Amino acid sequence: MTESPELQNDEIDLAELVRTVWDGRWLIALVTSLAIVAGGLFAFLAPQTLSGRLELRPITIGQTTQYDGLNALDFFNVERGRLLSLFTEDLITRESLVQAIRQYGTVEREPDETDLEYDIRLVEEAYQYQILPPTDPADTRNRDPRTNWVVEISSGEDRDTIRIILNEALQASQENVRQTLKEQFTRLVTIRKRANEFTLEDIGFKLDNLLDDYDKKVRNRVAFLEEQAEIARSLGIAKNTIETQTFQAGASVVANLTESQPFYLRGYEAIEKEIKLIQSREQKEAYIGELIELEAQARAIEQSQLIDRAIIAFDETPIVQGDFVAARYEVGAIEFESNIRKALILALALVGGGFVGILIVLLRSALTKRKSAQTV
Repeated sequence: MTESPELQNDEIDLAELVRTVWDGRWLIALVTSLAIVAGGLFAFLAPQTLSGRLELRPITIGQTTQYDGLNALDFFNVERGRLLSLFTEDLITRESLVQAIRQYGTVEREPDETDLEYDIRLVEEAYQYQILPPTDPADTRNRDPRTNWVVEISSGEDRDTIRIILNEALQASQENVRQTLKEQFTRLVTIRKRANEFTLEDIGFKLDNLLDDYDKKVRNRVAFLEEQAEIARSLGIAKNTIETQTFQAGASVVANLTESQPFYLRGYEAIEKEIKLIQSREQKEAYIGELIELEAQARAIEQSQLIDRAIIAFDETPIVQGDFVAARYEVGAIEFESNIRKALILALALVGGGFVGILIVLLRSALTKRKSAQTV
């Protein structure tokens, strides 16, 4: 008998609560509508940041065949790894991104802003495009594995503007790579030509030195022979008087000359004959052994067609002919995500506004009842 009044009171309280909420339905609806409007204004007017990823891949093997003729000469090799490396190096500087943002972005210069301050803001916007290298596949701790270079985008620009900025920056970087390769090739040609000139100059010096050394050796030899011939004449030694020892070695006879004996013992006839032969030489180059090797080196350099052929092969590549590609990418395939989820914001505004409206109605009802009770 004691529990039924409590149950009856609870049912009366619940009915009263529902009636109170129902009576304040218009206030609840008003508060909910205001919350939805506020949420909608925030969702559509708040600054929006878009994020996305663009993968940078090496050129295809088929595209690399356009450089086979140049690479075969082993003078200036152009490989897809080198192209991608130069491309990412240029992109990391952010210079092409800054120029693209300056031309196509919405970062406008303030009236009282200096050139330096404006450039700093452009650079800050350019660093919203992060250029990330491939990750190590063996590193299991990496939560964001990348097999290729990736451009991670986080920008307040709209989708079309981001695509335009990124496409222009990537095109500019590709053109920078093209110019870099041209400059590197031209510099290499200049260095090789200069090195050949220096080598030929050094060979010329060596040839001159060999000829000078030969003349000195001949003069010294003739002076020595003339002295020995004069001694032989004064001693009356016309024929060779140097003793030789012979001994049998199987079927052969071996002569043993005593080299310590004076040279004039050979006789002035032989000595003067040698002097005459030396002085009658017309082509002294034939008696210099190293001369032939040096002349062969100089001739090989002068007749080499490597540099000229490399220039022809280089001019036939896409670097010069056009249609140059340093890396592959698809700007149009970027999938963007917004940091502001409009549907979720509106749903939360609906639920939150309804809850706040009900709370206001209940509080108002409670205050009204309290005032009535105090009046009585």
